[in-house]
Amino acid sequence: MSHSIAATARNADSVSPSVPESGGRSQVGPIPETAADALERLALEGDRLLAIEARQPARTLDLLHATVVAMHSIATSVMACEDAGLSRLEMLPTLAAVRALHARSPFVHRLQTWPRGYPGDFETVEWLCDARNRAEIGTVPWAIEQCSLQSPLAQQHRNKVGLQSRAILSTLVANPKARIASIGCGGCRDLSLIQDYIPRGHGSFVLVDADAGALDFARDRLDRLAGRCEFVQGRVPKVLSRLRAAGDFDLVVAGGLFDYLSDRWAVSTLTGVSELLAPGGRVFLSNIASGNPFRPWIEYLADWWLIERQESDLRRLLEQAGFEAVRTKVSRDSSGLALLVDAGTAQTA
Repeated sequence: MSHSIAATARNADSVSPSVPESGGRSQVGPIPETAADALERLALEGDRLLAIEARQPARTLDLLHATVVAMHSIATSVMACEDAGLSRLEMLPTLAAVRALHARSPFVHRLQTWPRGYPGDFETVEWLCDARNRAEIGTVPWAIEQCSLQSPLAQQHRNKVGLQSRAILSTLVANPKARIASIGCGGCRDLSLIQDYIPRGHGSFVLVDADAGALDFARDRLDRLAGRCEFVQGRVPKVLSRLRAAGDFDLVVAGGLFDYLSDRWAVSTLTGVSELLAPGGRVFLSNIASGNPFRPWIEYLADWWLIERQESDLRRLLEQAGFEAVRTKVSRDSSGLALLVDAGTAQTA
């Protein structure tokens, strides 16, 4: 899902999450004796990745395996540097050549440069879901892109889209007149996947995103739902007050929006969502889980920062927003990297 909708909320918070000074701290692994040792190790692992291009394995499979090993070794070395107290700014010069090599992957270049002005935009999510490698096959940038698009981290994005589609469709099966809102809807890939299975006249949809381009893209692809979709441009939590005037909703989908919201703005957004729900209504949302093993790679080589949370964190935020614990279910997708929340309201007001 598109996440520009959270930009204003993030910027307004007292601490900016845009570029962490030192990154997250790893929870496991040996602590180097000195920062110099850790930095030397990082340089060595970076050189090993760069050397793959110089020797150019003859077989594509060998190239892919060698690149995977090197990328994981670099991630481990980044965590060692963090454990040694090194900041991101202190590591970046050592990573410069490796970042430049990554930038030759069209997909990773997009992650590094934020062409729509924010990370996780709808075009990036579409690319993730299509999983089409656009680099020249047989090159190290191709192998980097392949690792990126086929990693469990990428798969959890695809999993979430499918689960959101299922939540929408099951709501419509239970109630053909259901009103459904999607906040941070991006290009509405979830809804587009099931539009052929939604009978004419069933359901009405309010689709919200801060990126006008995302809404235009969604409008074009949802042609079979024409007349049943309302497109609203705005950012959370302020935009939620505009939705309230449209009536109650049976389902609110929030995709990966909460990966970008601080606790303060997450509670404010959830509170606004709770006021939108009809009796018996539900919110379906996701959040990247704490302990994401791909964090060093996406932060230091792809410039993509996500706010990780534990199940207890999400339950706390939901309770602060007025959701009852007994009506809240938290699970994980099949990759184990995404927490999935299904929280409901009482059947009677």
